[in-house]
Amino acid sequence: MKTNNEKGQRIFFIYWYFYLYEIVVIAEFIDILDKLISEILTESILVSFSFNEEI
Repeated sequence: MKTNNEKGQRIFFIYWYFYLYEIVVIAEFIDILDKLISEILTESILVSFSFNEEI
């Protein structure tokens, strides 16, 4: 039979594991969004430069 303290520690570690996992998932998502936004911005800047050169 486990003591109350051991149960509490196990729940605490499980909670922290999921908390850290969520942070990693959110960080990956932000990284992907950042790459997409920078690509879109780079393309729009290149398009605007080429458009200015034609005029």
